[in-house]
Amino acid sequence: MTPYTLRHTWATWFYAQTRDFGALMDQGGWKKADMANRYRKIAPEDLASRLRAHGWDFTRADFAAAATEGQVVRAPETRRKSS
Repeated sequence: MTPYTLRHTWATWFYAQTRDFGALMDQGGWKKADMANRYRKIAPEDLASRLRAHGWDFTRADFAAAATEGQVVRAPETRRKSS
């Protein structure tokens, strides 16, 4: 696991949910579109809904504010059903 792996994951997940390339570039700190495109990967069509089902919602204001300030926001923990 490297910081670059995490940047690739973030860029892919962020774009899958927002489809906002300008915000991806701004929040990712890329000045050129080709660099942002290197980090953003092709994702399955249902990735956005699968991420939301696990508590990841990059459209939430606290995710956007934290990304702008360089902070980490954790997804809410999902509770497992006890057997």
